[in-house]
Amino acid sequence: MQTKQEHCVTREAEMLAKAQLNIMLSTTWLNTEDFAKLARFDYADACSQLTYWKSEDMLFGVVFKGVEYYPLYAIDTQNRCHPISALQLILKEFKGTKSAWGLAY
Repeated sequence: MQTKQEHCVTREAEMLAKAQLNIMLSTTWLNTEDFAKLARFDYADACSQLTYWKSEDMLFGVVFKGVEYYPLYAIDTQNRCHPISALQLILKEFKGTKSAWGLAY
């Protein structure tokens, strides 16, 4: 039998998992392979580019079931698949105050 505290922790984990699933279902997300195909990069170049953009607060990704995903809405498919410029302003504003999932919510 669970203690009240254990029940609360379990309930919180269930709520978090449900919220993350809802976010994943609410928009289109790209993993690195998907991004590489969209941008016509090889996989290694896609990894490097995504890592650079994240380090420069130009893009964010969330880890879901062990895989990192990037929101398609953040990618400007008309501009060589670079992150949309407005996103950088938003990410810089929230830097250090929100997790990647916090940004996705």
